[in-house]
Amino acid sequence: MSVNYVNYQGCAIDIKAAEVRAANEKPKRTSNAPTEFHKGYKAVAVKADELDNAQTRYEKENRCKWPDNLKSSWVSRHKKLVKRVVLLEAAEVAKRLAEKVGWLHVEIRSIERKNK
Repeated sequence: MSVNYVNYQGCAIDIKAAEVRAANEKPKRTSNAPTEFHKGYKAVAVKADELDNAQTRYEKENRCKWPDNLKSSWVSRHKKLVKRVVLLEAAEVAKRLAEKVGWLHVEIRSIERKNK
């Protein structure tokens, strides 16, 4: 028993010819790009008034003192971008300026992109 295939228009398709065409095609070009590359640095921090507002809101809603472990987890989740730059020296300048203005928990993070 032979199976015949047709396309969506009803024309017959030759499977052996399609296999030959697939075997003769050029292989897909693979990229020589690195799997990871560096995109710069960013300075992240928390505004002092946001931390104070969150602490007072917590104490009003729960009628208890703000625990220290909650403060560290809140800070890690609510850090805002201060400045994104290419050079590490520029990120350090942005960090110093943010600390001078009054931002809390200022740190510099590396920005990397990973290809899939």
